[in-house]
Amino acid sequence: CATVDKNYPGYETPSQTNTCKEAYELLSNQIMSKTAPGIEDASEMFLYASIDDFPQENTKEFTKWSKAMEFLQTYAALMQAEDGTTDDATKKAKAFETYLFSAQEQLLGLQKSSKKLSALQNYLLEIILGRIQVLVTASTKSEL
Repeated sequence: CATVDKNYPGYETPSQTNTCKEAYELLSNQIMSKTAPGIEDASEMFLYASIDDFPQENTKEFTKWSKAMEFLQTYAALMQAEDGTTDDATKKAKAFETYLFSAQEQLLGLQKSSKKLSALQNYLLEIILGRIQVLVTASTKSEL
């Protein structure tokens, strides 16, 4: 709606574009001030959290985001597959940490390399990175 003027200029009116932009800002501000989504919800919202459709596919920023999500999905799959035995708990913990650190590295790179992130995307990235840090800390403590 807010980018109709760019994508479909024949259907756009200035008041429609302004209304859409105001609605986006209001929703973004409400999400940032009144919610604290979990890592999964924050991840799902991220790509929709930019009025400018950032990051676009086939860009380095999109690649970093995609890689980070792959690492987190692999981590989640490993956690679900864990059988609870202590046979090779240290090995598993190292594997878990590897995927978490790799996801964290990609997201930090995205955060540092891009000035195009919306305020809502920055907020969501902070949540995701914070949750990753909690998981890393928890897995490190369980090793001890």
